[in-house]
Parts: sequence; C-alpha cells; structure tokens
Amino acid sequence: MSAELTKFLSWDNLHSFVKGSLPVLLEEAFANRDHVTSTASALVENLNLEFLGSPSVENKEILSARLDLLFLEQGLAHRGIRLSDKAFGVIGDVVTMSDRPPGLTYEDLIFSNPRDAIRVFTSGQLAVEEKLFYEGHMQIEDNFGTMIDILYHLRQQLSDKDNDTPEYPELNEVATLLTENMESMAAFYNIIQPESFAVFSRFHERHPYREGAKGAGGQFSASLPLVDILLMGDQTPVEIRNYWSRTMNYMPKNGAILLQEVITYIDNAGGKGLGELLPNSNQIRRIDSLLRGLRARHYRAVSTHIPEIAINPGITTAGEPTNQFLKTRIKLDHSDR
Repeated sequence: MSAELTKFLSWDNLHSFVKGSLPVLLEEAFANRDHVTSTASALVENLNLEFLGSPSVENKEILSARLDLLFLEQGLAHRGIRLSDKAFGVIGDVVTMSDRPPGLTYEDLIFSNPRDAIRVFTSGQLAVEEKLFYEGHMQIEDNFGTMIDILYHLRQQLSDKDNDTPEYPELNEVATLLTENMESMAAFYNIIQPESFAVFSRFHERHPYREGAKGAGGQFSASLPLVDILLMGDQTPVEIRNYWSRTMNYMPKNGAILLQEVITYIDNAGGKGLGELLPNSNQIRRIDSLLRGLRARHYRAVSTHIPEIAINPGITTAGEPTNQFLKTRIKLDHSDR
C-alpha cells in the first residue's frame, strides 16, 4: 500500500469512527476505560498531519478534521477519559492549523458539521433528537444569513433623506424569516425531551482540559448581534458591544469578520441603525416585536430544558452567565419609538 493512500485511509478511518462508533464508545466508556483510551488514542496517533499541511488541502478539510478530532476528544473527556499525550498533541496541532479556539465551538456544531453526515454524540432515539437540534439551528442560521444580507444592503442604501419611504418590501421578508425561526424553534424544542437534551448537551460544555475553551453555546452565534447592530446602530448598549468584543474570537469566523465590518461601517456612517433611520416604520416595529418574541421563546425553551437557569442567575452555559444574558437581550428595543 502506498504511503499516500495510507494518509487518506487514516483520516477516512477517523471520519468513519466518529460517525459510526463514537456514540457507542461513549456509552461504554465507564465499562472499558483502558480499552477505550488505547483504541481512541491509537486512532489519533496514527494520523498523518502532512496531509493537512499540503497546499492542495482546503480550509474546509482542516475544519472537518478538527470537528471529528474534537468530537472524539471532547466526547471522551466529558466521560472522564483523557487521550494519550501524543494524541493530545496531534489534536492540538490540528486546532492550531484551523486557526479557531481550542475545544468544540458553536461553529463546529452548526457550521462545520456536514449536513449529509451530521456528527452526534449519542445513539438510538437520543441521536434522532440530537440531530434534530443541530438541523434546527442550521436552518435558523440559514434564515438569519438571508436577513442579515437584506438588512445590511438596505442600511447601505439609506441616508437620512430616505426615511419618508412608506414601506420596503424586503423588510417583509425579514419579518417572514423571523416568524419561520420562531416556528422552527418551537417545533424542535417540542420534540426534544429535556431528559434527552441533558444527555447530549453536556458534551457542548467547556472542554475540561484544553486551556482557553469556552464551550459550544448558541450565545456565541454572530447572527443576532449582526441583526442588533444593523437595527440599533450606536444605540446598542455599551455593555453588549463590549461583550461582543470579548467573545468575537469564539463566534463563527465568517460571522465575526462580518460583525466587525458592520460595526465599523455603522460607526463611520454616523452610527445610525435602521431603527433610527426609519423612525416611523411599522415594519421595523414588527421586526422588533418578532425579535423580542424569538428571544422570549428561546428563554422559555432554555428554562424548560435547563430548569435551574430560570431560578439561578449563577448557572452558566459555555462559560458565561446565562439567566441575565438572555433576559437583558429580550428587552432590547430595535425601533426608534
């Protein structure tokens, strides 16, 4: 067998293992700890990193390798199993190549997770619900992507002289997509049982032993911050903008780049968001109402699936205070009332 073919086979073995065997391995972790540790470590140790360093390898392939390695390592870590030092080093090298934070991120779960072969930590009915959770968020992010394109384009077209226009058809599309997101969220949270969520969401928590990891919480999505800044401009509360600055490195990379671009554009264009440029717009008021509704529905879902968050502000998700984080954002006013 050629060395070149071996390079590909070793990575194919990893991908197949994570897709097919990892969920079962996680269920058995406590019964055969030594066997699990040696099997998983050997799989990683035998990988050839020269393949990823080749100029012909695209970034998406590096992100795919990162995803599978962190699924393997973080899944086992949350079951109390640490891979060999050599395997730990190999995974660290791939994390460095990816130029993304250590530990599993929201970007890994929702943006890098291949839609035709979604990675999960669980098996059986649990896997059905876990997959639905990821698919639901993927659809929501797709809709937000369209909304952001619309709002950014409109903001670039408007000036203070344009605010007498009675209606912008594209804002109706934004409202429709927000309504779809509310319905999608309600649908998948109604199917996913709190007991199931408790099982698979523990794997999303902060990596136990990779320094600098934050976890894979949806609070690190760049989508709602982009909608907020486009609508509110410099009326966005300072503490929220400061939060974005502190956590931007943990957001999906493309989203973080766009968020910084939009912030710079808004600041250089007088600081006004669409809410201030269109102070009499019933469309903006409707969008504002839908955003509040979306965030309130998300808070209710989180409170149902993680009940302690509703009563204890000290509980954290992905390393940040959750109770106050969610409640503060429900109150944001995106219109110039």
